Amino acid sequence: MLALTWIHHTGEVAPHVAAHRAYLAELEHAGRLVAAGPFAPRTGGCVVLRVRDEADARTVLATEPYLVASVARHEVRCWKPAQLLDGKVALVTGASSGIGEATARALARHGAAVGLVARRADRLEAVRARLADEGATTTVLAADLGREADACSIIERGVAALGRLDIVVNAAGVMLLAPVAEATTSEWRRMIDLNLLAVMHVTRAALPHLRSTAGHVVNIASLAGRIANPNASGYAASKFGVVGFSEAVRREVYADRVRVTVIEPGVVATELGDRIENAAMQANLRVRLATLEPLRADDIAAAVAYAVTQPDHVSVNELVVRPTGQER
Repeated sequence: MLALTWIHHTGEVAPHVAAHRAYLAELEHAGRLVAAGPFAPRTGGCVVLRVRDEADARTVLATEPYLVASVARHEVRCWKPAQLLDGKVALVTGASSGIGEATARALARHGAAVGLVARRADRLEAVRARLADEGATTTVLAADLGREADACSIIERGVAALGRLDIVVNAAGVMLLAPVAEATTSEWRRMIDLNLLAVMHVTRAALPHLRSTAGHVVNIASLAGRIANPNASGYAASKFGVVGFSEAVRREVYADRVRVTVIEPGVVATELGDRIENAAMQANLRVRLATLEPLRADDIAAAVAYAVTQPDHVSVNELVVRPTGQER
């Protein structure tokens, strides 16, 4: 739900402008602020907020500095605009952080109910709480998708909780970079199990539901699934696998009106690199992040939202998203 708030100045606001701007910045950081600006021809401004209901809007506005200082009054109107994904249910893996979390937020803001999947239940609960503050319908589905049993059962858990399934976003992943001579079998196995096999298990389990809803599978691969670089052999193998799997599935299910999209990001600033166990490779990644302006998780979430909100006759099959400063 959105709340449109008119701020009518009733006194001298100049001493409180800095505090008001800080208040708006906090709301933007929390995902609450949609827009703000002056409101001509009246003296004052407008603020558009994401809220659960009018009472929630009043609670948020109770700390607005102009109101606290008694130099303005607020007029609030709430409404629920039509959304492109109203009535749809999405399941997003890796939703506790990074691209998965940003994607869950983006789909919820387009009106979808979202199943949040990841290992870290506490982080999922925090994401769920933030989305609830925006009026979204979500459910927490804690699972370790690197385990076959969890990956194979998560779809049925999601459908049981939310009633149907329209969109699956496979965003969970791990990147363990190392020269092939130094890489370990356990690192390779972790990447294959989570980056590739989990995508395969989740997609297979989802297809019966997606066939009935003309649904959509979105798989987050990587530029490493198009261009294999030194020191990333296992990671490239897993992501090349995702790209190949996605195209094969697309050709199997297109006649059922099920759409399949694979998204291949370049360098993205997330915590993915924090899990690299090879110290030299982790240092190399930090240097690379410092030499260009990386993508943000929200940039990839916007690509997901673009793909899944196209008209039914449009199937966006592959998206490559690089930072402008990245050559390859």
